[in-house]
Amino acid sequence: FWCPTRVAVTRMTGPASQVWDGPRVEEFPLPHVPPSSAGQPFNYVHSEGLRYEAAEASRCVREGVRQAPDFDDEECMRVMRLLELIRKKVVDHAACGRPQGMIPKE
Repeated sequence: FWCPTRVAVTRMTGPASQVWDGPRVEEFPLPHVPPSSAGQPFNYVHSEGLRYEAAEASRCVREGVRQAPDFDDEECMRVMRLLELIRKKVVDHAACGRPQGMIPKE
């Protein structure tokens, strides 16, 4: 599990994408850990970020809601399609110049 708190995206622009823009940085602060649980260690770095998901799952269970309105089936499928597209592009890039099926597995 990894919960990044900062993402920097640098875009290429201009004719034939030859010019790099400065990075656009997005910050995602971790939730506040109440003093009562501050002494309890987390298993992983930044795992306190799971508090957002746990709180929403708890709310949905309490209210009898079967899916969170901010992350419904359609949103889940969009994320899965995006991850699959990224995976294919990484594999295609890694296979450049190699016969199909010759990508080393790690």
